[in-house]
Amino acid sequence: MSTFRGQGYLDFDSPSAAARARQTPAKAGGDRERILDLLGREGPLTDEQIAERLAMEPNTVRPRRGELVKAGLVRAVDEEGRTRTGSRATRWGRV
Repeated sequence: MSTFRGQGYLDFDSPSAAARARQTPAKAGGDRERILDLLGREGPLTDEQIAERLAMEPNTVRPRRGELVKAGLVRAVDEEGRTRTGSRATRWGRV
């Protein structure tokens, strides 16, 4: 795992990112499936909307969604979404 300002983070562009994704716990795989299913049913959603609908923490949704993007299963659709505070947010859709 690389570090950024002393904190660990995953570099999704590194050659070993796919290997790390395969090593993630089974729960992460279940979370990815839930996110994919939701995006298939409801269409493009922001990370915040995904978290609300699945009763998950946004800090759980973001890395799982990032893994799905890396795998080519999810892509950014637009930036028309809004957060609770009104900031622009990317909406993600199933490929």
